[in-house]
Amino acid sequence: MTRVLVTGAGGQLGQCFREVANQYPQFQFDFKEKKDLDITDAPTTAAYLLQNPTQIVINCAAYTAVDAAEQKQEQALLLNQNAVAQWVQWAEKFNFSLLHFSTDYVFDGQQKQPYKEADAVAPLNFYGHSKSMGEQAIFQSTARATCIRTSWLFSPYGKNFVKTIHQKIAENQPLKIVDDQWARPTYGIDLAHASLKLLTQKNAFKHKCYHFANSGVTNWYGLAKAIAQQSRKPADITPVSTSDFAPPAQRPSNSVLDTQRIENMANLVLRSWQEALDECLKKL
Repeated sequence: MTRVLVTGAGGQLGQCFREVANQYPQFQFDFKEKKDLDITDAPTTAAYLLQNPTQIVINCAAYTAVDAAEQKQEQALLLNQNAVAQWVQWAEKFNFSLLHFSTDYVFDGQQKQPYKEADAVAPLNFYGHSKSMGEQAIFQSTARATCIRTSWLFSPYGKNFVKTIHQKIAENQPLKIVDDQWARPTYGIDLAHASLKLLTQKNAFKHKCYHFANSGVTNWYGLAKAIAQQSRKPADITPVSTSDFAPPAQRPSNSVLDTQRIENMANLVLRSWQEALDECLKKL
């Protein structure tokens, strides 16, 4: 049986992997939250890997606070760059495969067509920069390592846009939501399934990068309206432009990802973000 270590298991994506784990009996999962295994503590993590040999590491640990990263740059780099570079070294030393996750925010959003894995990165914010630096550690390595870029992650777990808007609608709060940023929302449960299906493929590590998101494109306003409609709750939602908000971190206006590579490699049929959203809201 293949041993799989999942780091950051207390976070949003880590909890999604926990939910689907029992559907993959070929894998023996070892879930570690930060309190169990702090991946920024290199000596402790190296000792753990030595004592607990694993075949695959799925690294869900990340610094994900996009606006806060503008100020807390060292913290963002520690998790999103330095820790990934360390994982790559360990993958070579301890002979395991590494799956890491990145973001659509490595792109500047100026491209008209969906972004492919080989398209040039040009992050607009420090979060995107730190994730891009982590990717480089994987791209430049000879280890069996790959990353999956994803966009607009939501699930019943952790902190995310869908949970926040769902709560505010329930409290009858009027909302102003931007309508000039476009992407493909990603359901964390579907990402976990896609990741594990990819890892069952013989040539999974032929590519250093994949893109995954649910099918269909929308903006934040469209996603908020769908949350209200599928929750069957009246909602006061007004579309506004990003310039009305001026958040600390700039976002790409169009970060739609092309997912053809992972669809082909893992034989995936992607469901729409609306269908995935419906499942998520039922769980909430």
